[in-house]
Amino acid sequence: MRAALLAGPLFVCTAALASLYGQVPHPVTVSGSNLGGFIVLLPISMFVGGIIGGFISVVGASAMVFLGNHLAIARPRACWAIVGGATAAIFCGLYVCDAGSEPIAFGLIVTGAACGWMAKGSMFWTSEA
Repeated sequence: MRAALLAGPLFVCTAALASLYGQVPHPVTVSGSNLGGFIVLLPISMFVGGIIGGFISVVGASAMVFLGNHLAIARPRACWAIVGGATAAIFCGLYVCDAGSEPIAFGLIVTGAACGWMAKGSMFWTSEA
C-alpha cells in the first residue's frame, strides 16, 4: 500500500529533479509559480499515482511472491528493487524514448526501483523467519 501511495509523488519529485539537473551547465532557476504548481501537484499525484501505482504494485508483488516461492534469489529486498527498476527501464525503452523525455524516464526508473523496495515490506518466507 505504501508503494502505491508514494509512487505518484516520488515520480513527480524525481522527474522534477532530473529536469532541473538537465539545466546544470546553465543557471538553474526555480520561479515561485513553478514551486507553487509543484506543491499543488504533489497531492494530486498521490491520488492519480495511487490508482496507477496500486495496480502495478499488486501485479509486480504477486509476480515476485510467485518467484520467491520457487527461487530463493527472488526473496531479498534488493532483488525486488532491481526487478522494479529493470521493469520500469524496459517500459521506458519501449514507450518513453523521445528526445527530451530523459527526466520522465529517470523518474519512472527510480520510482520503479523504490516501489519494488517498499513492496517487499515485511513479507517473509518460512525459510527467512
